[in-house]
Amino acid sequence: MNSNELNEVTSLAKSHPDILVISSDNELINQLREYIEDYDYNFIGSADTKEKIKDKIARLSPNLVLLDSEIENIDLIKLAKDLEKYDIPDIVIVGERFDDIVDEVLMITPYGYLFKEIDKEELQRAMAVAIRKHELNNQKIVEAKTKIDEKNTELLIEKSDSSFLLVLCVALIIMAILSRNATWLQWVLLIPTVAMLINGIASIKKPAEVSYDYEKPFVSVFIPAHNEQATIEMTVRSVCESDYYVDGKPHFEVIVINDGSTDRTGAILHDIKEDLPQLKIVTRKPPVSGKGKGFVLNDALTLSRGEVIGVFDADTKICKDYLTKIVAYVADPAIDGVQSRVKMYNRDENFLTRMQHVEFASFGNTLRAKDNLGNTGFLGGNGQFVRKQSIVDCGKWDGFAVTEDLNLAVKIMLRGGKIRYCGE
Repeated sequence: MNSNELNEVTSLAKSHPDILVISSDNELINQLREYIEDYDYNFIGSADTKEKIKDKIARLSPNLVLLDSEIENIDLIKLAKDLEKYDIPDIVIVGERFDDIVDEVLMITPYGYLFKEIDKEELQRAMAVAIRKHELNNQKIVEAKTKIDEKNTELLIEKSDSSFLLVLCVALIIMAILSRNATWLQWVLLIPTVAMLINGIASIKKPAEVSYDYEKPFVSVFIPAHNEQATIEMTVRSVCESDYYVDGKPHFEVIVINDGSTDRTGAILHDIKEDLPQLKIVTRKPPVSGKGKGFVLNDALTLSRGEVIGVFDADTKICKDYLTKIVAYVADPAIDGVQSRVKMYNRDENFLTRMQHVEFASFGNTLRAKDNLGNTGFLGGNGQFVRKQSIVDCGKWDGFAVTEDLNLAVKIMLRGGKIRYCGE
């Protein structure tokens, strides 16, 4: 690392951070103090006993600790764990006795190592990198916690929306029973109410773990499109940006079937194709276009290379790790297909989008419950992933079926196949 690179790293780290030295070697302490202050960092003192270390960490809250591995009467491993507990990065300094304490040193995970014959520039570089690395690690932790909180909030909203319908049905039945004049319709409503209650309880259970350590099959993603100029570019780019890679290369293809569009859908697809090597475009024109989604998907199936087939609507957005997570389910030879969780990214736009979000939430909770109970689920038109061989064995999609997704799911179940639900 040259001086310019060092200055760049330094500028990213906190200005004038506080450095604590843990050592009983006065010569080493004085040398480190000189180098630290020359570097415009704050040397806030040294400590050489358990009591002093604990006191100075609690009072001074250092941004970095330089730890002498040869300090007497100190348990290195316990001290390193204490520093982790206080969320303080550390650099371990090793000397001539390194061979005697190598096992202890290797059991801790500091932000860097230095030998006692310390080079001034090397120390400065190590401190700047350690502080910056610690900042980045904390940022990642905050981002991860934020994502978890957002997901938990979304799941809570989904369950609340679905629970509203359940509570409404139960309330109607209770009112009828209390008034002793329940109609036959209210008694009939008891059947779906009980089913919803069972599903609601089952959906609370944590789903079975799925291993993401699997041999990745090649995936073909189908996107049927008819007059989708408003959203088609967003959807295609979202899927093509997936981090589903093998040997550093995308291990998937995206096949968009332009089914007789009369707007700019076709022109937009051809404009972006040059930037997206995974993209293939199939154009259907009259008289074959507009016959049904099943026919569209079967055309794409003939051209596809994937062992696993995914289907998205033309207004879909996905996360970069979506394919890795969803394909993990069908990587299990016992699983024929998987339906992913679908949510409205514009759910708060108006009343209709809110109601569709409630519909998707109810659909997802039902599938989650079936999956938790060990039962096979069913497929939706958006976010389904199925083994190609399973589709072929079922006679492909039925072009004449109004709900070709449900039709395929039923055929898979009749063959004894298994469909799971991914709530990620």
